[in-house]
Amino acid sequence: MGLLSKIKKHIKRRLLQEDGFSIDEWKQGHKPFILYLGNGADGICYNEVFKQRHTKGRELSYGRRSSIYMALQKVGKGSGINVVNGFMNSQAEFMGFLARKKENGRWLWYEGQGWQPLSGDNVTRRLFLDGEDIGGLFGEDTPFIVLEAQWRHAVTKKTIRNGYPMYSNALMAHAFGALDGHTYCNTLAAYDNALKNGYRYFEVDFSYTEDMRLILCHGWEEKSCKSIGVEYSEEFRHMTYDQAIRLKVHGHSVMDARQFYRLVKERPHDVYQVDLHEIHGKTLQQRINSLLEDFSYDAGALDRLLIQVMNRRMYKQIDAIYHFKHYQYLVGDKVHKLDDILDFCLDHDICAVAMRANFAVPEIIQRIHNAGLYVMCYTIKKDADFAKYLLDMGVDTLCTDYVTEAALKNAGASFGMKPFSIVYLPTERNTEEGDDILYCQNDGTDLVRGNFFAKEGAVFVGWHLKLVLDETKYWYCTDGLYHGNIDFVRKTGTEKYLFQEGEALPGLVVKEGMTVSMIAAWEENEIL
Repeated sequence: MGLLSKIKKHIKRRLLQEDGFSIDEWKQGHKPFILYLGNGADGICYNEVFKQRHTKGRELSYGRRSSIYMALQKVGKGSGINVVNGFMNSQAEFMGFLARKKENGRWLWYEGQGWQPLSGDNVTRRLFLDGEDIGGLFGEDTPFIVLEAQWRHAVTKKTIRNGYPMYSNALMAHAFGALDGHTYCNTLAAYDNALKNGYRYFEVDFSYTEDMRLILCHGWEEKSCKSIGVEYSEEFRHMTYDQAIRLKVHGHSVMDARQFYRLVKERPHDVYQVDLHEIHGKTLQQRINSLLEDFSYDAGALDRLLIQVMNRRMYKQIDAIYHFKHYQYLVGDKVHKLDDILDFCLDHDICAVAMRANFAVPEIIQRIHNAGLYVMCYTIKKDADFAKYLLDMGVDTLCTDYVTEAALKNAGASFGMKPFSIVYLPTERNTEEGDDILYCQNDGTDLVRGNFFAKEGAVFVGWHLKLVLDETKYWYCTDGLYHGNIDFVRKTGTEKYLFQEGEALPGLVVKEGMTVSMIAAWEENEIL
């Protein structure tokens, strides 16, 4: 159920019926209203502020769920509709409200000259202050407006949004961080090492045993075993708790979710992103119930978890069990669906999106920030220069194996439209047959060379551009982004761009001093 749907249900039960404001009038928009969202508020001055202004304000919470602070103000059309703030935040100062409304299924933000879609360029969202008249925002086709509270941290003075405790950290230790040259650890030994390296934000993977116990582990399928340094056994197909807890991941003991809960309690200033992987239905809901039980339904500890979801169905199935305070939507390779994802996030109080680092370009980051959401990129292995480039571009947090704050300070090589070297190759593997390395100005004046290779039984059709960054191969594609090999396996709708002889090379964002490869593309010659 979406946030607005929850609020409708809440209002129907507790607010509308109190003075005859029916749910039908809500749906049809006959009586305009303002919906106030606390956006990370930790309290509400209902009697002292909202009630005096005839504004219905409550803590929206069912059972043992995390709280959402909201308020409803019925208004008439025209002038004299004044903003009222009754939210509190113990760690931040109130700055004002941002206004948004939904039109034709899309969220629009109010900026200096009017309503603007999330995908608009240079969106400068207008901040409305307590007491300000916003009557002019209501048109004939505007049944409601959402005012979302904005806060500034009391100490750092940084602007914060819902999810701030997580995203005040530039770096997140992937699976508790690398240890002794190994990744995918999720062990206490890796956690202790990460603390020494200055991390305060951690990604953790949960896997589930057949007897319904959560273990901190990337998994024990055959492929996962290679990542965690465990020899695979057919017995792992029916893994029990007793078997799992005896595993040695890269030589170190694993822990279960109950031990993890004690660790969370002992470290009150650390925060954690939880990766449950892509599961659905009963299996997913069993894991959520186990997590809640293992955490003793401790709201304070649960509020320091950021739950990652991979699609809409996964979010809805988790949220039906428990509304966590912090959610993150994994965009992955679905950047072509970003607008739909952002609208869903705004509908469901999701504070952040996660995306692969190779898709992080200024336009995409800006669109996410336009929606008031955070950007997390994954996974940076060890390239501190690449990490610094992404953070300077506006990425809020990076998931990394090895990059530390100290490494960021020492990062030197810059990224941008830098000159680069280029080598032409007959195939990806035949590097020893490459032509001399050429120098590219990277200013749009360099032209693609013609073919000077031959392949028996095949016809040359063009060139594919490949670069290696942070130990990963990426290909320049038809959408103007760099894609890894996995994207072509998953058939995400993009293709490697095919360069032709004499074509001008586009300006490419590269690392200073980088060498890229032009790999010949061939088609079988059926005539031969």
